[in-house]
Amino acid sequence: PDLSLHYWDWNTDPAGLSIVDLDALRAGTSVAPVFAPLVRPGAVSIGANTIWVLDEPLDNLFCQGESTAVAIPLSDPAQPPTAVALGAAANDLAADPGSGAAVVATPCADAALLLSAPGATPATGATGTVMAVVPIITTADGPSMRSSRARSNDPSPMKDATKRSAG
Repeated sequence: PDLSLHYWDWNTDPAGLSIVDLDALRAGTSVAPVFAPLVRPGAVSIGANTIWVLDEPLDNLFCQGESTAVAIPLSDPAQPPTAVALGAAANDLAADPGSGAAVVATPCADAALLLSAPGATPATGATGTVMAVVPIITTADGPSMRSSRARSNDPSPMKDATKRSAG
């Protein structure tokens, strides 16, 4: 589906992710945004049938706190999301559009964690200094990289995270 995702920064109350089905709007169907409340949303990525959100990302140099990977089903974003504690502070997340698996960078734990499905126990995918993860999308035109998160200097609380799903 073609989606518009906007996350509301932790400076707003409530913080979370708004999801709008653009295909339905183009078809003339009246749709209301679905709001998924989160503590402090970070990176957002879409994989297969899931919107993945990194909640409570690392925001300092001291490796304090624990991040959570939140999975929101694309088929029904109004359903309660599935959250998985990562055991460490994470700073980036990317999803595989084919399998739906998510990879999370946890630089404080010197590892990249693999979440094979929503609710799955994180498995160590790589060790060493892992600062970011970027999905490589292979199409008929060849491989390309896509950023998994919004990068904006805009101080407003609403940030455009991504415009299209990978499917």
